[in-house]
Amino acid sequence: MSDNPYQSPKSASEPPPVTASVVGESDVVSTIIPYKNKASLIAYYSGVFSVAACLPLIGIVGVVLAVVAVVYGVKGLRYARENPEARGRIHCWIGILGGTICGLIGLAMQALIVIAMIGSFVHAQRQ
Repeated sequence: MSDNPYQSPKSASEPPPVTASVVGESDVVSTIIPYKNKASLIAYYSGVFSVAACLPLIGIVGVVLAVVAVVYGVKGLRYARENPEARGRIHCWIGILGGTICGLIGLAMQALIVIAMIGSFVHAQRQ
């Protein structure tokens, strides 16, 4: 008997409480957000934010994020292969592809900016 007089009595026919493991809620959440695979999350967000590589003034930050996205994307794929319950393969691929594409565009833009600055400096020296 419990010490709480306000607690309802438990009957033998009462089913056990429903938990996340019974419903499979953690599987749904880990499919959308692979919280068991940290590298895939880092790759995903770095790949998405590496779009900043395409902006002229903060392109270097985007290029760094692109490199981080590719490195962690590969790490996350390896981890997902070794631990299938970790999931996150799609997040890794988004990080790898986004980081590669935005990183290459960002490097090209940074190179064009440097070439334009050098050309402007040389042109100003000639006058």
